[in-house]
Amino acid sequence: MVDNCSSPDLPGDPRDWSRSHVTQWLQHVAVQYKLGQTYPERFPFNGKALSILTKDMFEYRVPDGGALLYEDVQLKLKKAAGDQDKQGITLQLPGKHQPTKTTA
Repeated sequence: MVDNCSSPDLPGDPRDWSRSHVTQWLQHVAVQYKLGQTYPERFPFNGKALSILTKDMFEYRVPDGGALLYEDVQLKLKKAAGDQDKQGITLQLPGKHQPTKTTA
């Protein structure tokens, strides 16, 4: 089971991470989950790019831990989406009408 504790000094939403944040996150999860080498040079991305990588792409970059890295990012993305939902934010699709969510 992946522990979704917040990484120090990182925005809560991985899509808001800079390249430096991605490197910090890799270092943090390597220690947290005792992964050993996470090959930061194989992740020359900001958080938005990192968030669209598939599980296979993570496993290709880090054969012994890529699946765990993928799961950690996905959990952080789900948490960020849940936090947005709690704030009454809804996404509007072009050409589609969706009811606006209100907060109490």
